[in-house]
Amino acid sequence: MGGGETWHEIVTSVPPVPGPVRPVLDDRLSQEASAVVWSYVTGGEPLYAPRNIEASQPSATRQAWRQRRANTWFHLSRPDALNHYAALRELFLQHGDALIEKIESGTSMSIC
Repeated sequence: MGGGETWHEIVTSVPPVPGPVRPVLDDRLSQEASAVVWSYVTGGEPLYAPRNIEASQPSATRQAWRQRRANTWFHLSRPDALNHYAALRELFLQHGDALIEKIESGTSMSIC
């Protein structure tokens, strides 16, 4: 998602929520965030989004990430998402809007 700085900015912007259910804000979620933003900006299918972080992982890790992908997307995209997933989705889409604005203005900025 535009490097570690962008990811750090996003995860530190997530409002704290009460209760035990919280997303794990790790490299796997960062990878899925990139896919969310990529699909939002391009209108493409999330399945075809570049997965550069995942590609650099060992085979077993890539397999485990693929197995959890649908569950993560379910939490991020459901209309009645838990507060923290809804907040993350909103932050991802705000980042996508910033990318679209930069693309339309001719300013360079990375997606992943």
